[in-house]
Amino acid sequence: MKKIYSYKPCIIFFTGLSASGKSTLCLTLKNKLKDFRITKVINLDGDVIRKKFNNFNYKKKFRDKVGDKKIKIALKYKKNNFITLVSGIAHNKRWRKKIKNSNKDYFEIFVKCPIKICEKRDFKNQYSKARNGVIKNFVGIHDHYQIGDSHDLTIDTSRLTVRKSVIKLLNFLIEKKYVF
Repeated sequence: MKKIYSYKPCIIFFTGLSASGKSTLCLTLKNKLKDFRITKVINLDGDVIRKKFNNFNYKKKFRDKVGDKKIKIALKYKKNNFITLVSGIAHNKRWRKKIKNSNKDYFEIFVKCPIKICEKRDFKNQYSKARNGVIKNFVGIHDHYQIGDSHDLTIDTSRLTVRKSVIKLLNFLIEKKYVF
């Protein structure tokens, strides 16, 4: 019989370049937490939220607006006792630090991956579209991703498998006493 784990509601924000592995890690972590019989887990994927709000404008003002909406939704889920997984590029370190400083039970995960590997993984061809002028203000091509110092954990998806990355995430949550 599998052990039934308990948890503390929180927001886990995955940030990094497009195609770095944020969505994959969120989905895999969500499934692993469900294996632990933690059923109140929700995944707020950046692309899905953009689609929902029909906002594919990558200017800073619009990026922050989408990010603020994601956090607002995440806070509602956390208030209802969910572990809330959020993925988004969130390239601005000041925005991320502001969000972190104004929310408790919030963890920032930096999904590190070199741009060359991200471009190889990019099944949506966004990097190519950005290089060819189809997409404007694309982070990694036109805008710099600001690493900053507000992240709680770094997952290097160019070096770790998805499985090992999720184990590292779970160990982090257990160490912080958000899964026990």
